[in-house]
Amino acid sequence: MRRRSRIDIRRFEGERNKQLVFYSESNGFYKYFQGMIEWLLENSDITIHYVTGDMDDKIFEQGNPQLKAYYVGDTPLISFMM
Repeated sequence: MRRRSRIDIRRFEGERNKQLVFYSESNGFYKYFQGMIEWLLENSDITIHYVTGDMDDKIFEQGNPQLKAYYVGDTPLISFMM
């Protein structure tokens, strides 16, 4: 899990010109963002960056190239958000 977190953090930091970032503490929060994310994917060309603290988040099941998901574990979360 730590390795995955480090890889995803580096990938997130390497992305330039992020316009929209969602943060989800766990898998259960996706249902609150789902409608907005789906609408944006269907009606815009914006790339959505979705950061989650849950490695089993349903966001990783999405296959849309406009939606980029990143796993950040609990330990690095504080420094990541700063």
